[in-house]
Amino acid sequence: ISNLKQIQGAVEQAKMGGVATPSWNDIIGSDKFIKVTPTCPGTGTYSLPNDDTDNPKCSSSDAGYVHALPTAS
Repeated sequence: ISNLKQIQGAVEQAKMGGVATPSWNDIIGSDKFIKVTPTCPGTGTYSLPNDDTDNPKCSSSDAGYVHALPTAS
C-alpha cells in the first residue's frame, strides 16, 4: 500500500504543478516526485489513476497482500 500512496501523492503534486493528466514520465525520474520506479512486492504492475475520483491500482490479486488503497465513502 505504501507504493500506491507514494504514486497517489506524486500524481497529486504533479496536478498541483499544472499537469492535467500526469503520466509516469511526469512523476518518476531523478528530478521528479518519485526518484525510482516503485515495484510491486507481489507480481503485479501499477497503473495510474484515470481521473480525479480514481486511485492508482496494482494488477496483482495475491490474497496474502492487499493491493488497493481504501476508497472514500
